[in-house]
Amino acid sequence: MCPADTIKTRIQFQGKLGSVKRYNGFLDAFIRIYKEEGVLAFAKGLPARLLYAAPAAGVSFFLYELVAGNIRAKLQGQNVSLRFSPRISINLIHKLLMPR
Repeated sequence: MCPADTIKTRIQFQGKLGSVKRYNGFLDAFIRIYKEEGVLAFAKGLPARLLYAAPAAGVSFFLYELVAGNIRAKLQGQNVSLRFSPRISINLIHKLLMPR
């Protein structure tokens, strides 16, 4: 969790659940948190965020490689560039997406 997330969360939840409104904007929240709690306060949610982000990134990379490998396999033997082009043909899209 980055400092901006910590500040955003604190601003969003101020005044809720009976708490008092403490911050008058982003900069005020940053200064108060830094002065009252120190620099480590901005990393309080980091362990929980990493428990979510690390597996999510792993799944994203896995799915990307799976899809890219399938596209490469379908294009193997064809004289087609793998780079994106705005002029990509409908036939190529059809070949990539439609099962044979």
